[in-house]
Amino acid sequence: MAEKLPFADCSFDIIINVESSHCYGEGEIEFFHEVSRVLKKGGYLCWTDIRTSKGLKLTLEYAENSKLKLISPLTKINKQILRGIKKTSSRYELLLERAPFWIRIFGNNFRKVFAPNREKLENGEHLYMLGCWQKS
Repeated sequence: MAEKLPFADCSFDIIINVESSHCYGEGEIEFFHEVSRVLKKGGYLCWTDIRTSKGLKLTLEYAENSKLKLISPLTKINKQILRGIKKTSSRYELLLERAPFWIRIFGNNFRKVFAPNREKLENGEHLYMLGCWQKS
């Protein structure tokens, strides 16, 4: 859907994209073109997501090629994300304790869903980034 937005050209002042663009794969190129298409001139894309260093370079390239200008330096927020995971993990444990038996037997798998790639965020292999672009 994000690769073919069902909206008219120049429809929005701002688009917010949180934790989803890494799922677009090859469609990330189309995503940035579509964002540029549906944003009004001077509109903003506020974005946060996880990337490898190589993936981040491609993201920046796709955005630039879509006539989106990064208006402030990208901010690495790994520490903040890890702090959030730590604060919420006890709630997830409580949910699992109260869950039906058939869910509890898969508890370790659910824990990975709650905090995927935590180790890679901790060691810096993955970068959790925050940025804002403006359509020129």
